[in-house]
Amino acid sequence: MKNWLEIWNNRKPLKKLNTLDDHQALSHLLRLDGFDSPTGELNSKNWISFVDEIINRFKLNSSSSIYEVGCGSGAFLYPFYNKSIKVGGNDYSKSLVDASKLIMPKGKFDLIEAVKIDTQIKYDYVVSFSVFFYFPDYKYAERCIISMYEKSKKGVIVFDVPDVDHKAECEIFRRGALSQSEYDKKYDGLNHLYYSKIFFEKIAKKLNVKKHFFEKQNIEDYVNNKYRFNVYFLK
Repeated sequence: MKNWLEIWNNRKPLKKLNTLDDHQALSHLLRLDGFDSPTGELNSKNWISFVDEIINRFKLNSSSSIYEVGCGSGAFLYPFYNKSIKVGGNDYSKSLVDASKLIMPKGKFDLIEAVKIDTQIKYDYVVSFSVFFYFPDYKYAERCIISMYEKSKKGVIVFDVPDVDHKAECEIFRRGALSQSEYDKKYDGLNHLYYSKIFFEKIAKKLNVKKHFFEKQNIEDYVNNKYRFNVYFLK
């Protein structure tokens, strides 16, 4: 049986990563973070457009800060970093955290699990992207959201959450041309966790969140848009 940590630790950053230009570096970070497969490919151009929309929407600037839970190699944070926004993050893969530290030396990155973040050190926004489906169960996910909310000054955003309402069609897409037996063998121990919006509604109520809402994922040419949604908890 494989496990996700084994897969991520086998993805090694280029030693010359910090000598690449911004486009090359971001493309490499996206590959390290797994966005290089037919079931989830993202290119640097569309990624930057996605991040720029977030920056403009929340009026982020050089005095702003953003922390990512499950930051991987830092693909999400890198465009923010390049605009002098304070960044930090954590991941349980040493290989990927090393990449984050290498490409963003002024950032603060920790090799820890998602639920073990230090809530005493605050950031404006605490986010995650395409991470929650790797969690072992819903109890773990709830603990993580509560910690994220405590760590944030202005709010929490959970991007790219697998929608349980689209689980069947997503699993068919994920299987692709593989037979059921081939799929079961390839993905043994590598299941995805799907979420209902009600799960987040209950947590928002428990935390007495001032404002929360959902949006359909919308990244240009991203094949998972139809299966994913984003969650916003704003203070």
